[in-house]
Amino acid sequence: MQIRSVHKDFFPKLSLILFTVLLFLLNPNNVSYKMVCILSWIDVGLIMLVFCSEEKASLKNAKFLFLCITICFTVGQNLAYPFIADPNEFGHHLIANNYSDFELCKGSIFTLEAFNFFALGLTSIKHFRFVIKDKPYGYEKDYSDLSFAWSAYYIGTILLIICAVPQIRYLFLEIRTFLYSGYGQTAIDGLSGIARRLHYLFLPAVCIRYCGKKFLNKRVIVEICIIFLHIAVFLAIGDRGTGLSLFVTLLWLTALFDEKFRVRKYIVPVVIIIIAVPLIKYYRIGFTSGESNSLINLIKYTINNNPITDILVEMGGSQEIIVLTIRKVQSEGFAYGAAYLDFFIKQIPSFLGVNQNYGTLAKWVIGTTAYQTKGFSIWAEAFLNFGILGSIFMYIPGCFFKKLYTTKPPLNVMTVCRTSMTMVFFLDISRRSISEFGYNFLYDFIIPLLAIYLLAKHIRRKRQEHE
Repeated sequence: MQIRSVHKDFFPKLSLILFTVLLFLLNPNNVSYKMVCILSWIDVGLIMLVFCSEEKASLKNAKFLFLCITICFTVGQNLAYPFIADPNEFGHHLIANNYSDFELCKGSIFTLEAFNFFALGLTSIKHFRFVIKDKPYGYEKDYSDLSFAWSAYYIGTILLIICAVPQIRYLFLEIRTFLYSGYGQTAIDGLSGIARRLHYLFLPAVCIRYCGKKFLNKRVIVEICIIFLHIAVFLAIGDRGTGLSLFVTLLWLTALFDEKFRVRKYIVPVVIIIIAVPLIKYYRIGFTSGESNSLINLIKYTINNNPITDILVEMGGSQEIIVLTIRKVQSEGFAYGAAYLDFFIKQIPSFLGVNQNYGTLAKWVIGTTAYQTKGFSIWAEAFLNFGILGSIFMYIPGCFFKKLYTTKPPLNVMTVCRTSMTMVFFLDISRRSISEFGYNFLYDFIIPLLAIYLLAKHIRRKRQEHE
């Protein structure tokens, strides 16, 4: 072990902490929204500096991908705003048109504060110690014991078969709901309790089977086709978070298992997704409003607009919910942690009669806002629970997601399964509510991983008995 006077990420983290202190001292009345947007660029630069001083910025690093998506969903509009000559061109897509500078500055400053503490937890503040480990960072995979690979293959296959019919029904209902009811509606309520549970298990099953087959050197064409089908459907019906999560998960898995992986091979699909996210919403609005010339307008829109700016504006729109939540808190008070209690309540089976929607952000805000069209936000949820102190609390979720996304070498089947499932469920966590994922955490995340572990132990024991 090598000892030095200062760890290489000490000064970047110190700079981010000092910048966060500066944000706490800012008065929203005395700064313009455009200035806060410029500060957002500085803030994101410091966060990336902290990350890169500790880890690799690579498509093989799940935590890096998670951080990039979180940045877009968190401060996307702030990053785009300074470069928009005429904000009125974006109409209702840009939140700056709908709220006062004070509200925008207050919401954005709190968002940056909360995101900074979250990022410090994600990169682990414990590395302030003056020790550098010898252990290198890498992506080697452990093929020494295939018991877990066979277990993942079997569990994934069984779940895939069991969940196929409910998932097909769900996709059919989603498409039909979109065609007849338009954007913003969802078909999840059209499923029974058991069908809904199996629907949520389908995508984890695909990831589990993919990982098991890769460690067994089997082809994964079926799994890739299933994932691409879901990406197309989710983007088309407006569930951009899930569609993007699936795409990034597949990209990460491809990079992880392809020894000859080159970024340039995947530039085209990445560019297509970047352009498609804002365009799909534009076309969908025209389609649901009955505009016959929406395709012509779509082509004109593509030629006349910057897709990078568009996707930042489109993805960062969920920041609006924090402005609405601050209004709600001012009139009704804080939740004092009750909104997080729902995460744990959702682990209790619904047939026991426990209220499964206690304290959620949706239930809190729905009285005064059309929250489904605004998107959720873990930063708004933090303010809802603890006010300004909620920003400091976000360090704890940051540490939690650090554990879920960390992939230490050598990589084994359980690590890859866990991380891929985490990406499917939690990659877009910044635009949702933490309590919302309580519904998935135990039944669709912990239990499948536990089943893989137990079956692998059984396979290993049987193999040892025959030797």
